[in-house]
Amino acid sequence: MKFLHIAFSVLGALSLMGANCCNKKETPAVIGAPAHQKQSEDDALKRKKHKAECEKDSDCVAIKVDCCDCNQGGKRRAVTKAAREIDNERLLINCDDVVCLQMVSEDPSCTQKAACRSGHCVLE
Repeated sequence: MKFLHIAFSVLGALSLMGANCCNKKETPAVIGAPAHQKQSEDDALKRKKHKAECEKDSDCVAIKVDCCDCNQGGKRRAVTKAAREIDNERLLINCDDVVCLQMVSEDPSCTQKAACRSGHCVLE
């Protein structure tokens, strides 16, 4: 009986010591939104501002919606060239650990072209 008590005590201590052995990301020391989330929110405001600022079709480009492009099962959307740069920065931060499958998307956005219509970038 004493052996079991010692064994469980040792196992309990080992599990407490190793509880954080496998965390890949540490939690931020500051309470609130993580820095990358704050940056994403700021970028969303910038993208919203740039989204309606086109005058001609050449002001607009088609970009991937998230980490995976159309050759990896993703989708595209239309934004201004200025918004594309902001979005690329967001994807660099948020897609670091994402693995995309190699599969061609059947989403209609993948074959559409970016155009400027009534001051807004759209896919058509």
